Amino acid sequence: MTCNFRIGQKVVLVDDSVRVGDGIVPKARATRLGAKYPVKGCVYTVRDVRTTTISGEICLLLVELDNSHFVAAHGFKFEPGFSAWRFRPAVERGTDLGMSILRSLLNKTGKPVEVDA
Repeated sequence: MTCNFRIGQKVVLVDDSVRVGDGIVPKARATRLGAKYPVKGCVYTVRDVRTTTISGEICLLLVELDNSHFVAAHGFKFEPGFSAWRFRPAVERGTDLGMSILRSLLNKTGKPVEVDA
């Protein structure tokens, strides 16, 4: 299994269905136990990339979500992570693209706008 994610990389959650280990656990129940989950469409930073001991699946730990309390409180050997296949790399766009879009929206004449660089 290959992994295209690295520590420090920005990622976006694209699949927010809940799955712990090989079984599905209702999100409400896991949340009552204190689990923190990523939200679909939000950007996160990869804190660690791991392989699960049970299935060998690659999972991500995220800077913005800390579930380390699960280790002692619920008998986990490691902090549970989130399946890497649920994420995609975040596309970071520079301000030049945003400014060109804004200029085109504000341009009422339909002619190209000259800009000093």
